[in-house]
Amino acid sequence: MITIEEARRELAHAIGEDASEITIRPMPLAVEQAICEGVTVEINIGRWRATSRLAPADLGIGGDSAEEREVWAQYLSFGEKKLLPREILTKLAGLEMSARDNLERYSYKTPWGRFVPSTAYQTWKSKNEGYRQQYLAKRDELVANFPDIRRAVIGAYRKQAHAAYDRLCKLDAQPKLSEAHFVEQFVDEIARLMRSAQEIYDSITFETKLSYIPLPSQTAADLAEADRIRGERDKQWAADHIEDAALAARRRAMDAMTADLLASFQREKREQIDTFISGVLAQLRQQVYDVALDALASIQRNDGKLIGKSAEQLRNMIATVGKLNFAGDADLDRQLRSLALQLGPCEGPRDATGVGRALQALGTGCRAVLLDLGEEPKRSGRALGIDDSVPLEVVRRQRRALGFDDSLPLAESIRTRAGGF
Repeated sequence: MITIEEARRELAHAIGEDASEITIRPMPLAVEQAICEGVTVEINIGRWRATSRLAPADLGIGGDSAEEREVWAQYLSFGEKKLLPREILTKLAGLEMSARDNLERYSYKTPWGRFVPSTAYQTWKSKNEGYRQQYLAKRDELVANFPDIRRAVIGAYRKQAHAAYDRLCKLDAQPKLSEAHFVEQFVDEIARLMRSAQEIYDSITFETKLSYIPLPSQTAADLAEADRIRGERDKQWAADHIEDAALAARRRAMDAMTADLLASFQREKREQIDTFISGVLAQLRQQVYDVALDALASIQRNDGKLIGKSAEQLRNMIATVGKLNFAGDADLDRQLRSLALQLGPCEGPRDATGVGRALQALGTGCRAVLLDLGEEPKRSGRALGIDDSVPLEVVRRQRRALGFDDSLPLAESIRTRAGGF
């Protein structure tokens, strides 16, 4: 039985990472072999948001009374003012969103974080690194040009200050400040809110953390090793001291505690495995179900024709699921191969009728699995040829066609066939 450290080294080799970069996330239990075939990934993307609350005075509006200003403060929001050009903020936000979408696309949501199977890891990593480099390059560009950017921001707000003062004069015949004083006060506040180039540089970060969750069997092996060390220590202690009833009582107590702990692993391990595999099955089937409905709806809208965009979406889905199906959901693989055959080559003619039938079978199968897992799909496929309730005879017919045992719930039969879980 391999130890946690040996498993970490094997996983690092499989995904092409340094073992020291993969931390062991402490927890009493985990799942069996499935969780060895991937890592949990956390991406931390940070930056100064470069916004501040917009006040009425910024627009040249002054409350007529303290009471009115209090109402504004409590109940009204005037929005926010940006302290960097919109183009820069939009680009940084877009790269962050793309990186997070990329992780979501190639991973599963689990109680321990986003789980990326080893079959999808290199694809995810390559794209993630591209987003990271673009994100940090935008940071470097921003910092390099910051003196000019700062002057442009201050200049833009100086113009706004003059416009705000003009508006204020129209609303109040006797402003408390001269225009020059008002403008300088306005601009000084903007300058105070802005960060320095170094502060901006330090705030823009993009970090990736990988975690490995040890197996219960590995944890048990480590506990057994610890128990062996304790035994040797006790033997040494007994050799140096007179063995008495206290030592024997201590050993009995330790043995009982260890036995209880290992029994706890066995009792709870299956529940954790079911939770993990059920979550993986549900997320993968939901993703496929949604794409199938989108494609069927497109065929319906386009008078029975499968347009190029929908065909491309289906091919992308098939490729992505191929990477995410690390547990070996055999019936899903079979249905997707059937769909791929109906799609044909990228440039060739497509049989929309055959594709439609394959999509309906795929959608029906996915919905049946989701219902068996206790997950109610949010979207209905009734108008697209997929019954919401998925009649039992339809499920049984699909099971027999796929070689499943009719006596097992569909989701359980898939669990049994998917990699032996």
